[in-house]
Amino acid sequence: ELVIDEIRVAGKSFPVLERLGAKGRAIFRIHDDQAGPRGDYRVLHVLPNSAETAQRIEILRRLTQGNKNFPAVVRYVPERDRVVVIFEWAWGKKLEAMLEGIRAGTTPRFSVFETVKRMRPLAHGLGYYHRETNLVHGDVKPANVIVTERPHHFVLIDFGSAWPVERTTRRDRGDGETLPYAAPELLDSRRAADFRADIFSHAVMMYELLTNQIPYGGMGGAAVRYRSAPPLEPASMLSPDQVRLPASLWRRIDRFLTTALSLDPDGRFPDRGAWLKAIDEIDIEIRQRPRMSAWNEMVVGWVTRFFGKRKSTR
Repeated sequence: ELVIDEIRVAGKSFPVLERLGAKGRAIFRIHDDQAGPRGDYRVLHVLPNSAETAQRIEILRRLTQGNKNFPAVVRYVPERDRVVVIFEWAWGKKLEAMLEGIRAGTTPRFSVFETVKRMRPLAHGLGYYHRETNLVHGDVKPANVIVTERPHHFVLIDFGSAWPVERTTRRDRGDGETLPYAAPELLDSRRAADFRADIFSHAVMMYELLTNQIPYGGMGGAAVRYRSAPPLEPASMLSPDQVRLPASLWRRIDRFLTTALSLDPDGRFPDRGAWLKAIDEIDIEIRQRPRMSAWNEMVVGWVTRFFGKRKSTR
């Protein structure tokens, strides 16, 4: 690949292959020739040297060890005026690109079972992250989620927007403002934000995977800015799998998303435990449902396609 720069860390030079950082953040894709027999990619972050940075990285280092939802910290080098942190490279495809392919019809969509199977561990990873670090990720979105190749996991990357919960009103301008995935409170730097902001962003992605649409008529969290914003349409009414699941399961999914996607953070789940319990219950019910016969699958598929065509012609 084309080497665009070079970074020297603790006497070793790393070729820079791509700049990943935005909003002034120094984040790079590098190659480490000592990572395995033929080397491997790594993600290198350059951060200011401070006690707060050291404490945060130490927590992240412990948090990411053995956790499939986060890339592991493989090296941490404090220097005079900066700290260099090197993360594992998550091999796979960005969820953002997969969603674009699904909309274009070039990538198979995720079924309800596949969506819950991947979003539930990501929720637990975020819950663990909140509990252990007292930090808000602040930028949960498909561009920051890697779908690993085998086995398939959702790996959350880029902790550049993370901030301590106690200081959520002192965010840098632009942090967490990625529309339409940002929670409403993140779009106003004067408002406090906590773990419920990440719950909202997680739910926008889950809603999109289930329906191929963004909630609130495509506005997401920005819907709070408009009096005429459309209401939240239940995912069950938009999903291509509408008739494949029992109504009781869809009611549980709709309740979960309606709560998680409340434009008012006080209307969301009151704590992490309630949020994780709700998505666990969806997962349990989905796994316990009886499997359809091949004939029933064929009939349901025909009905789904027929009603899908009728909706598209309205």
